[in-house]
Amino acid sequence: MLKVLILGSSGRLGASLSSKLNLRYEFELHLHSRKNKNEVNADLTDRASTFQMLEKIKPDLIVNTVALTEVEACEKNPSRAFSVNVSTTQHVVEWIKTYSSLTHLVHVSTDHVYDGVGVHKETDVEITNYYAFSKYTSELVAAQVPSTVLRVNFVGKSLSTIRQTFSDWIVSNLRHGSHIELVEDICFSPTTLDQVIGAIKFACESQIVGTFNIGSWGSITKFEFGVQLVSKLGLDQSLITPVKAKDCLAYSVYRPMNMVMDIGNWELATGATGLSSKEVISSVIGEF
Repeated sequence: MLKVLILGSSGRLGASLSSKLNLRYEFELHLHSRKNKNEVNADLTDRASTFQMLEKIKPDLIVNTVALTEVEACEKNPSRAFSVNVSTTQHVVEWIKTYSSLTHLVHVSTDHVYDGVGVHKETDVEITNYYAFSKYTSELVAAQVPSTVLRVNFVGKSLSTIRQTFSDWIVSNLRHGSHIELVEDICFSPTTLDQVIGAIKFACESQIVGTFNIGSWGSITKFEFGVQLVSKLGLDQSLITPVKAKDCLAYSVYRPMNMVMDIGNWELATGATGLSSKEVISSVIGEF
């Protein structure tokens, strides 16, 4: 029986992953959270606590969903961002290198490592803020051991009680009659939570090594995404105001303007066919 440990199982991705990850029968699932909510509890920013937890379980596969993803928080407190996004990964990698060289690491990263013109392949990295820097650094750390790095930007209804996805935030605000701003000059390639979970499942079962974009084909702006989503849900589109990124009240830190990803390498490696951005929106409608 292969032991799979999910790190950050109460977070935005981890909560859904813990509930929906359907591995083959020979896999045994273990769930970690920092607070006392799961069978395994440890502060991963602490090396000794991390080692103690990993020695107890001795996992064959580790899925790392732990991250500080708030761009402003990372820029305001870079040492905290480094501790959460990099040091946690470093502690896991050090344990693998020291005690369990056959353990495979599945590390979840972000599309914020991209910017500039075009559709970005995995080598087209351009760092524009501290969040992106810390996540890319964590990728380099993860690559020191056998690992699958997945760069994602997912939407859909999160099962976490404390963390929302972009689509959660849009729908929740409009259902409460709140006005929101959506940026009309930032493009991305969203994918669904289910697609990310499927990618993690494949990575666990195949133990494929490398860095892969997990997204959708085509480009869509944050504003276009929001309008198409709420129109299908019958919500009031007039509550959405389009703004430029430089004028967005919620943004005090630069965001990449173009995070559009080329997902061809993942399709080639898995034989899967990626969704279009419109198919992503249609897929998540039923969740709301």
